[in-house]
Amino acid sequence: MACGPAALAAVPPVPAAPLVERLCPGVEGNALVFGADRAAIADAALAQAGERGADAGFEDRTALYTAWSGRLFAVDYTLDVPGGEPLGEWGDAFGERLAAAGWTVSEDGSMPFADAHFVKEVAGPDGPRVMTLGLDLHGERRGITLRCSDTELELQDRSEREGVLPAGSPRPVPPPPSPPIEAFLERLDCADPALLDLFARAEDLDDAGALVEARLGPPADLNAEADYRHRLLTWVRWRLLASERIDEEALRAIEEQALAREPVAFAEIGEFMAALGGVVEAQQARDSGRLCKAYRDAVATMAAQNAKDARRDAALAALFEEEAARRGIALD
Repeated sequence: MACGPAALAAVPPVPAAPLVERLCPGVEGNALVFGADRAAIADAALAQAGERGADAGFEDRTALYTAWSGRLFAVDYTLDVPGGEPLGEWGDAFGERLAAAGWTVSEDGSMPFADAHFVKEVAGPDGPRVMTLGLDLHGERRGITLRCSDTELELQDRSEREGVLPAGSPRPVPPPPSPPIEAFLERLDCADPALLDLFARAEDLDDAGALVEARLGPPADLNAEADYRHRLLTWVRWRLLASERIDEEALRAIEEQALAREPVAFAEIGEFMAALGGVVEAQQARDSGRLCKAYRDAVATMAAQNAKDARRDAALAALFEEEAARRGIALD
């Protein structure tokens, strides 16, 4: 895995262990704290994490939250490295520095395909916590990802993704009504020279979206209803199983019944892929008019797909609730 001295010179220096440890929430004044509610985390705390990442040589920072309860359980730090040589020697030096600082190699971690996992009990504001560092050295797209996670919260995230929710989780609350996406699309006039100028200056579609929203105002939350319906479905399913009066096999039979009524059509997948393809082609052509239309199509396609997903999840949740009533299972 090792690479030669010339290749190693092209990658950033291996950060010192104290700089790495400062990336973990709750350590040495880090404003991010493991277990914090997503809605309560301040932008300044996320910005500070990004600054600490930059001090350790990383470019980007991404906070990760438990799937249901929305509690901070990990932060990813990433760095793209030019060139095509492997990064094994960098990884070896990184591991040696962590070992000298008391981190030990572990087989477990939140990045199952990472090159290495390290664990250590680190002092935090609420007492000692066992933290995991997962190091991934990308092969095809050369780069480095480092994830710092809290072991207990990481396991909670896995459980929540499998539909096992924290005890006492209440029924999800519906989001406030959103204005129809058509109202936003009507204002998105791809013949407007000022709007086309925004697309011409955009580096990518995310950048274009930010510029357009700054001018026109944000579109309705495209995911709000679909997210709510999926959470409600997850909650009802969890409550049914928790009653111990119905099993997985019976629930899967109901799910198959719902899918037979409204199956996922290959055409839906094709529409979404076509919209993404149009975006890529417009970006490559550096054509602001095409990029504007591709952006419109992508927004419209995503809204339509989310509406279908929400409808399917709502129908299945209704079947589950009917089964609960038939069996005399109180959900709330």
